[in-house]
Amino acid sequence: MLNITADNEGLDTELHLTINGGTINITSGNDGINTNEDNVSVTTVNGGSVNIQVTGETGEGDGIDSNGWLVINGGAVTAAACSDSGDAGIDATMGITINGGTVAASGNMYDQIDGGAQNYVVFSFASRQNGGQTYTLQNADGETVGTWTPANDFTCLVVSSPDLTAGDYTLWQGDTQLAGTMSDGVGSPGGGRHMGGEAPPADLDPWQAPEGEVPENAGSEVPDDPPERPDGEMEPDGRESPAGGRGPGGGEGGQSAAGLSKTFTLSDGGSFFNGLSPTETTEASET
Repeated sequence: MLNITADNEGLDTELHLTINGGTINITSGNDGINTNEDNVSVTTVNGGSVNIQVTGETGEGDGIDSNGWLVINGGAVTAAACSDSGDAGIDATMGITINGGTVAASGNMYDQIDGGAQNYVVFSFASRQNGGQTYTLQNADGETVGTWTPANDFTCLVVSSPDLTAGDYTLWQGDTQLAGTMSDGVGSPGGGRHMGGEAPPADLDPWQAPEGEVPENAGSEVPDDPPERPDGEMEPDGRESPAGGRGPGGGEGGQSAAGLSKTFTLSDGGSFFNGLSPTETTEASET
């Protein structure tokens, strides 16, 4: 076990960082993890447990901040960004890929996830949420598929796990059911979006562990090649949308669904929900 407490950045490297196992607990005044070679650094998590809380003595700080790419192939990543700044639980200048493991990243900004082999969900709340509250996601059978307790105040929660499959879910804050709106992306608050999308250079392949082997505790098999983006029409910003012209949240033509719903319908890939609020203070629909 490695415990790090820092007034500024917690774990900092000038080039790359690969985590294959063990437990790393970081409490930091700025970025919890920073790999800081611009457009070059690759931060890779293949296994182990990484727990980060940015206490924000410097007034800012992402949970994980890669100045290049961030690739999560396995393990468990829990990252809480600074509660008082527009920072993200996971952030990467050139792109984020999630292929496996479990992720719970909270902050006040969503930094775009560019794909991967595993589904993920982005929940953007209508107002700031207090840290220390527990959020539970249940499937249509009432079974719990994920429980998260962000350490800091936040407006945006990004989660991913092998148990997230396409289908209907409900989300609870303690005993209170939440409602939200399906969207093709994240709006404010918590609405910052990084437009990455480039693949890592061929000679800086983050898809394999050292010597090309996957650690036993990696939690998922590392693919030989990065997943290709689906074919389809070009979105206004030049990125390809999934076949059929559906946005990543599943809405036709990238349009947000009207009204708030207590049912969160997840699609394969990334799903996005905005305006999350307690049901007793909204006119949530039973869908």
